[in-house]
Amino acid sequence: MRGFKLDMYEDAVTQPLFAELASYILHALETEHQSCYDPSSLILGQICGIEFARAQASTHPCTYHPLGSFSLSPHPDGYYHSIYISAAEHTAIRQLSDLRAGSDEYRLVINQPGSFSGDILVRLLCQKQALSISDIQISGSHLNSMRMVLSGEADFAAIDSISYHMALQRFPQWADQLMQIGTSDAYPGLPFICDAHLPKAVKTTICSALSDFTTQPQWAALSSHLGVTSVAAVAAVAA
Repeated sequence: MRGFKLDMYEDAVTQPLFAELASYILHALETEHQSCYDPSSLILGQICGIEFARAQASTHPCTYHPLGSFSLSPHPDGYYHSIYISAAEHTAIRQLSDLRAGSDEYRLVINQPGSFSGDILVRLLCQKQALSISDIQISGSHLNSMRMVLSGEADFAAIDSISYHMALQRFPQWADQLMQIGTSDAYPGLPFICDAHLPKAVKTTICSALSDFTTQPQWAALSSHLGVTSVAAVAAVAA
């Protein structure tokens, strides 16, 4: 839908539900602002936190304005984590302490270079445990990383906790085949954003509608499939 980019957690189940979210926000905008905003602007998107942080740190004017992010229990509002996984059938890695310092025998798979949840966090783990990983493969997605661990092509991976939950909704048998060998610390989740140049009143309406959507019937299906509890909206919208 024009003005929306909600594909970070998109699959066959969430696609129509995110479309409902987009329609809900559009209705709020049309009701409160009619044509007082540019419909070609980014009304609502969701991006990797690293991409957002880089945009914020840029010397150029920031393109994105943060609106909030999903919340996962038991973390503070707006936080999530990564899950480190192995496969019972193909590895002796049952817990993080089984990854031995100084060893270079392990095969790691990441979803894509630069991904906070699937690359950066697992590299931090390797540094912390003094692991030397000589074989790093790129799968293209968290789902593919899980498949490669299951098939024995890789020994372990880090998976975004929401993506992990989504995968088990689709493949419930994986719950017994994959081992959660540990979790990362909690970090701010993938931010919902809009065009930073939208008027403050428009940004406020988008933020309010995003939060209010959690009271709608469609939210139950979306939150259940993603494994999230709420949307943590920003406390105040900047001009």
